[in-house]
Amino acid sequence: GELNGNEKYHYLLSPIAQEEAKVPNLIKAGDLYLFDSSCVVLFYQDITTTYPYIKLGHIKIQAGFAEDLGTKDISVTFGQ
Repeated sequence: GELNGNEKYHYLLSPIAQEEAKVPNLIKAGDLYLFDSSCVVLFYQDITTTYPYIKLGHIKIQAGFAEDLGTKDISVTFGQ
């Protein structure tokens, strides 16, 4: 899904094991977070937040990343 013009999200079928969520304050474009134990969120704009997240990682971004993600559906694949 799309939310707030700055993130793409997807709810997993079941919660995943997690550490305690923390408020990151500043989130950077390309950051990948877990929200509420089962919602994976990819941010495509820098934002400040008061919501708690667990950081999963970061995707290196290229020019046009925000514009492309904001207007299109995406597919993200996790691997080892």
